[in-house]
Amino acid sequence: MAPSRRIGFISTRFAGTDGVSLETSKWATVLERLGHDCFYFSGQCDRPTEKSYVVEEAFYRHPAIEDINKTVYQSTWGSLHEGRLRHPEIEELHEDFFSVYIRPAHITQRIHELRFYIKEKLYKFVHQFKIELLIVENASTIPLNIPLGLAITEFIAETGYPVIAHHHDFHWERQRFMNNSVRDYLASAFPPNLPSIRHVVINSIQEHQLASRIGAAAMVIPNVMDFDSPPPPLDEYTSTVRSDLGLAPEQYLILQPTRIIQRKGIEHAIELTRRLGLPAELVISHASGDEGTDIYTYNLASDCCLQRLTVGRFSDNLSPTFSPDGRRIAFISTRPGLPQIYVMATDGTGQELFAPFDYGMTGSSNAPEWSPDGLSVAFHRDVAGSPQVFVMDVASRRVRQLTSAGRNEDPTWAPDGRHLAFVSDRTGSRQIWVIDLDTGRVRQVTRIGEARLPAWSQRIRP
Repeated sequence: MAPSRRIGFISTRFAGTDGVSLETSKWATVLERLGHDCFYFSGQCDRPTEKSYVVEEAFYRHPAIEDINKTVYQSTWGSLHEGRLRHPEIEELHEDFFSVYIRPAHITQRIHELRFYIKEKLYKFVHQFKIELLIVENASTIPLNIPLGLAITEFIAETGYPVIAHHHDFHWERQRFMNNSVRDYLASAFPPNLPSIRHVVINSIQEHQLASRIGAAAMVIPNVMDFDSPPPPLDEYTSTVRSDLGLAPEQYLILQPTRIIQRKGIEHAIELTRRLGLPAELVISHASGDEGTDIYTYNLASDCCLQRLTVGRFSDNLSPTFSPDGRRIAFISTRPGLPQIYVMATDGTGQELFAPFDYGMTGSSNAPEWSPDGLSVAFHRDVAGSPQVFVMDVASRRVRQLTSAGRNEDPTWAPDGRHLAFVSDRTGSRQIWVIDLDTGRVRQVTRIGEARLPAWSQRIRP
């Protein structure tokens, strides 16, 4: 019998029912059955306290990590060039042709401060629990926590520790990571290619991609369900699941516990359900998340005909709003990398950018709303990190900025087409304000704790 080992799992989170946490539980169960002891290093953890080492900064939604991600994956020209503008002596020496790929110096500094801090915690984790083998669960795969990935890479490089890198989602599989200013970090740490690492992937496509991209061999271990163990008995939560899902007593439940995205092969589950020839309902348990959201229409008059208008793939399409004549739909899409306003016919044809967009310069645009006469569209757009209210003339596509003080968002038209209500924090808290588009006069409407999402009644007296 093989000797017992002390094994340390590392990830950004070991808690809840996300795929990485669930698969880690399966691996740990098998390893413990073989006589090994398992311990956990993460930013959030619901494992036994005596076997856990929690470092809050390892969680991908820690405020410091979110600030880094927002800058390196979602920023526009102005914020990315803050560091460059601090060195005018360098600014004058060359032309800028790669604006969206520049990383502000203070972000580099913050990344390395956190990298060093987390790496020191890794040393303490390994020493405290006398770890003999590390299993990195997706933390060196998807760059949701760059300092954590760099810390893991440096720890392995400095110690030569034996590591199994268990990969679930590579950054090249996600649209949100395509435009970034951290390509040097992604190349070195997501994933790292070091002699003491053995890579494990969940399908053969990833095996081939890993070999072609970094020249590393990998073992394929698919995610599987434990069908040998009987399910737990029904409790108060699960006793009503069939009725909650609308299942008749004689119907079978066919479950695919994945997101509704292209690479999950939903079409195979649909075809399997059809071929079974049984009274059954297919349930896909997770939303699409960051890999695509689409817009559909449904004909209420005939109570039928769900029609898909957009194909998200790796982008989100959301917030649809019909023009007053019912012939067009304005909506938000992340196809350019940042949310921008698009327009299409009501059958999904003729999709195009609606509001002017300058790649690397224009901030995120959101909350489009047609004017009552259909001649204008109001929306808010990020300007130097703060949303501001704009109005676009539909015919000429000319855009006019209406606000500048504080954060101003969620504009909505009055029925008279002359006034806009919006939310602003210019006085310190979010309140509803109204602007007269003819005179430019702005006045505060509410003075309560916090106000959001204003809406006009059909008869108003501004």
